[in-house]
Amino acid sequence: MNHSHHPGKRFPQSRWPATAALIAALILPSPAAWAQTSEPLDTIIFNAPPPPPEKGTPGGRATGGAGRGSCQDYEALQALVPTVDGTVYSQTAEAFPTFWFYLPTALTSDMSLEFVIQDNNDEFIYATEVTESNIPAGLQQLSVPATAQSLEIDSTYTWTFSIYCEPTVAGTIFVNGTVERVVASESSPSLSDLEQVQHFASQGLWHEALTRVIDLYKSNPDDLDISNIWQSLLEQANVTNVPLEPVSR
Repeated sequence: MNHSHHPGKRFPQSRWPATAALIAALILPSPAAWAQTSEPLDTIIFNAPPPPPEKGTPGGRATGGAGRGSCQDYEALQALVPTVDGTVYSQTAEAFPTFWFYLPTALTSDMSLEFVIQDNNDEFIYATEVTESNIPAGLQQLSVPATAQSLEIDSTYTWTFSIYCEPTVAGTIFVNGTVERVVASESSPSLSDLEQVQHFASQGLWHEALTRVIDLYKSNPDDLDISNIWQSLLEQANVTNVPLEPVSR
């Protein structure tokens, strides 16, 4: 059974290096912007795979939930991953996947973020603590670097994303879930950008599909087709608590 990381107990290393490239904020489009188009869009279907039928697989939590003290400002913390049959579970074909989280409130200088991935033996295969000041509210990206231990094919892992709002154990709020690395069919080099998103989504490769859509949006912030597809992916994954509106940096 995978017991997963207890957010109140930090990983063995005292500090892990973090770089500016590790975490990034994104200004999201507003619902009003999406409403400006009435043209039908090509449908991108996300085929969510069922969670693995392993006994002991944790259900996970996609939202921060109730918090105390300073953590009350982060109760709407959201992991941008699918929830399938009550289980926070996603698949990727990447050895070093990218994860996305929504911070409802900017972090102050005395707070920190922690992200860990553990294997089925509860061993840490990746862990990082981000202590940069002035981490803004909004969408945050955490990419597992190529220097970390890679995810193995046909293996499942648990991940935990924690905010240390206060110095005590009670001053922690977190989300966690399960990710599995699988084998995927290769895409044709002739596919368009949005066809690549459909290719990933049709195979249930959430991390690739979401990251590709977000990258497209950052390059084309006025493209309403991309905005609608981004919104549709979140809805299909049952990610409903992310405010899709501009956020201040």
